Formats: sequence, structure tokens, C-alpha cells
Amino acid sequence: MAKLEEIARTISLHAQPGMKPKALMAMVKEHHPEASKKDVSRGAFYAVILAAERDPNKVSVLHDMAMAARSEGAGLSEAGGGLLGFESQKAKRSKKTKH
Repeated sequence: MAKLEEIARTISLHAQPGMKPKALMAMVKEHHPEASKKDVSRGAFYAVILAAERDPNKVSVLHDMAMAARSEGAGLSEAGGGLLGFESQKAKRSKKTKH
């Protein structure tokens, strides 16, 4: 748990609005070279929990980064669309009928 808390604190201190998942991973790797993508994703969500207790205004920024880190860790593109980078089947069907 100590490693997770350290990663969460690093993310809380250094994360910036609009930061891309790759930049987030690189930033965390600078401070925690042994961290895996899964560690970064978990740390990002833990940072959201910690921020909710201390600074509610920071929660949305950290949540967006946590979701992006999760998508990056799952091999999803940033432009995947939909919740967590998944595009719904309904949205795919409507695209096919429009073309």
C-alpha cells in the first residue's frame, strides 16, 4: 500500500489539467521507475480518493487523468470514444448507416 500511496501523491503533486496519458506515465516513471501501468492507474484513482477528502475542486482533473491512465493501461486509444474509451454498439451501427 505504501507504493500506491507514493504514486498517488506524486500524481497529485505533478498532474496538470489536459495532461495526456503518456505524459502522465512518463512523469510517474521519472519518480517511480519500477511502477507498472497498472500501478499508475491504481495510483491515479487513489489520488482521486485522497483529493475528495482534501480538495474537492481537484477531483475532476484527477478523475479525468485516472480514466485516461486506465484507458492507456488497457491499450485503448484516447480517441476511442464513449465511457472508458469504448464506443457503444449503437454508436457504431449509427456510423455505418450514415455512410
